[in-house]
Amino acid sequence: MNNKLKLGLILSFALTVLTRVMTWHSKGGLFRRNGSANIDDYLNSARLVAEGNIGALMSYRPTQLLYPILLSPITRFGLSEDIYIFWLHMGLTLSTTFLIFMLGKKLLNPLFGVIAALAFSVFPLPFVWFTWAMTETLYYSLAILHVLVFFYALEKRTFLIGLLFTTILLAVTKLDVLPMIALSWAFIWLKYAGEAFGKPAARLSLLFFVVISTSSLVLSIASSPKLQSKLRQHFHVSVGLWVSTHTASNANANEHNEAIALQGQINPKECYTAEGAALYGSVERCVRDFYSRIGIQFIRDNPARWMKMNWIRFTSHLMPAMYHTNWTPLYRFVHFSISFFVIFGASFSLVLAPNGNIRFFYFLALSTLAIPAIYEADAELRFRIISQIMWLVIAPYGWLLALARIKLLSWLQPTLTPCTISSKTN
Repeated sequence: MNNKLKLGLILSFALTVLTRVMTWHSKGGLFRRNGSANIDDYLNSARLVAEGNIGALMSYRPTQLLYPILLSPITRFGLSEDIYIFWLHMGLTLSTTFLIFMLGKKLLNPLFGVIAALAFSVFPLPFVWFTWAMTETLYYSLAILHVLVFFYALEKRTFLIGLLFTTILLAVTKLDVLPMIALSWAFIWLKYAGEAFGKPAARLSLLFFVVISTSSLVLSIASSPKLQSKLRQHFHVSVGLWVSTHTASNANANEHNEAIALQGQINPKECYTAEGAALYGSVERCVRDFYSRIGIQFIRDNPARWMKMNWIRFTSHLMPAMYHTNWTPLYRFVHFSISFFVIFGASFSLVLAPNGNIRFFYFLALSTLAIPAIYEADAELRFRIISQIMWLVIAPYGWLLALARIKLLSWLQPTLTPCTISSKTN
């Protein structure tokens, strides 16, 4: 890598620090919201870890253990929440910048790695979450690390151990990443099983595994009322079933707030009796079960409407400015411009790039939207960010390919050829 590219990488680190420091000060430091179901709970979970009460944490956030563990030194050593979280998030964000450079370099070449790192350093969507004590900042870093190791694993089997390690870390960080994990391992299976047994056998065996495992899961749930009850009483299942059946658009904050208000209006009174609480073990579990059952009944009664709502929620992840009627025209234009650049640039890469691994990468990013589109209303616009960050790596390349294709930048064509992924892995 020449000196100009090294300076570009150093500049991306400097801009990463500058933008996050400016965000931290403009927001008044660590964001706090008393009674928040997210922020306060993560800090409380960290206290449970510091006290050695992992069992209580496992019962509440079994898929979000890693971030509270990283926060536990605050309680264990009596550290300042603001100072510790600032430096923790800064370290994670700088590592994300470097990993994005490495990913761009791996997929394309060092020039586009630097461009991707620079683009991420000033990409505004993740800024606000830097000040929140939530899993987002950690999630971005681990997701990019997993994808980077995935591409190394496509070339050398020894990296499969690293891929397994990042899989475990992601599995205890955020539930939304499960489709991406499954898809990455499916690609790995098709790669190595295809080499050993042939592509038809690899594809058939993968299809067989998906059908059998899905059928077994559905039958297990359908035949076990006890398991159904446990699932209904899970916090994320309850919230997801309620919100996903009462909001048509992730981007409509008013609709989301109305759904939450309606939830309060039909609060189940029977759960606040001694009999109701005893039946479910606690008032909280009874309430979760109640809202889960309402959501399930809605899906049974209105399957077509629910599927339509899912599609609208999915598209609102991609283009929230199309649905946010309460935004100012300027704010909608800025958001629309960002989404347009990222999504269309990545799509141009998908269609025009000669590199098959870019297609893998595109669908890995798309898979991160699968669970949020069905499960949760994204009034805060945070669930879509990881897909946007990932697509940002290939978006500039896609736009240059498109412009070169229509002869506007044909002189750039020689620089648009990826140079680090061999054709053997495509």
